[in-house]
Amino acid sequence: MFMESVSSKRDESHHPVRRLLFILVASVFTAEAGLMFLLHELPPMSPLAAAFLDAAMLTILLFPVFHFLVYLPMARNISKLKQSEEELRLAATVFQNSSEAMMVTDADARIACINPAFTEITGYRPEEVIGKPPKILSSGQHDEPFYQAMWHAINTIGHWQGEIWNRRKSGEIYAEWLSINSIFGESGAIHRIVAIFSDITRKKEAEKVIWQQAHLDALTELPNRRLFFDRLQQAIKKTNRTGMPLALLFIDLDRFKEVNDILGHATGDALLKEAAIRLSGCVRDTDTVARLGGDEFTVIMEEIDNSDSVERVANNIKQKLSAPFALSGETVHISASTGIVLYPADAATAEDLLINADRAMYLAKESGRNRFIYFGK
Repeated sequence: MFMESVSSKRDESHHPVRRLLFILVASVFTAEAGLMFLLHELPPMSPLAAAFLDAAMLTILLFPVFHFLVYLPMARNISKLKQSEEELRLAATVFQNSSEAMMVTDADARIACINPAFTEITGYRPEEVIGKPPKILSSGQHDEPFYQAMWHAINTIGHWQGEIWNRRKSGEIYAEWLSINSIFGESGAIHRIVAIFSDITRKKEAEKVIWQQAHLDALTELPNRRLFFDRLQQAIKKTNRTGMPLALLFIDLDRFKEVNDILGHATGDALLKEAAIRLSGCVRDTDTVARLGGDEFTVIMEEIDNSDSVERVANNIKQKLSAPFALSGETVHISASTGIVLYPADAATAEDLLINADRAMYLAKESGRNRFIYFGK
């Protein structure tokens, strides 16, 4: 198909030339024949008339040469020039009207030109950025290795793309999807750098909302059951690598149902939110506090050095949750029953760890509440 197309195009381009050449040659021979007839039939001419006739003969003979050697090359050059001008006009139209921001830098990585979309997204006008380095947009959200990897790709393979956080002229930080391409000169050095980017802040915000809805408890903003199991499985993998055990605490609020029934669901929700805050204040930054549902919470403690650290956290939780809660003008008193399991001593899977921690928690309730009990002890 490809060769047939090429052959077809070649034939189409050559036929008109052959046809024109045939017509020109025929015209020349016809003109020569006519002149010969005139020369033969007419009486002798004056020297001036003869010279004029010779000039006309020479013009007829040289016309095909002029046409093919001068006129056709000039016509082709003019056609190419018009095509190049049209391509430049099209490129300029795309540059000016693109919805994506465009920025071109010189060989020294200083901004040479920008398009209107760049101004719309960043807030910077051309006179405010031309001649300046692109780092004028830096947000400070990325570390030095990030930019080193970016510029290494730009300088070596001539291309980089990815997600980046930059700063508008107003100071607002925004997310953008950025694509950078290098234009290399004949010497192999970078001649120009072209950057194209679009604002994806709204997309990122929507993704964040979707992620939160899927992984966080709507009331307390703690990890929900789904995220809890993901974190627990990751913690188990870490323990398998490092050999350092983890602890899982299962916490149930004592007498929460009574508060909920007597003071109402609004007060019950306020109690759960305050309990979540107190629980989060009892653990390390590396630990995970989650709400499984109702009045049930869990704590994942990774890389436990000794049992004392677990008991210290459990005692802290006991004290914090037994302190009075001031809710809607009411002083509320509750406590917490906690079951504790250790991995890998008490179970081999995340599901079994939770089951055994739940059993230990119920044993704590049956033993009088407001206490913690280790599984199997």
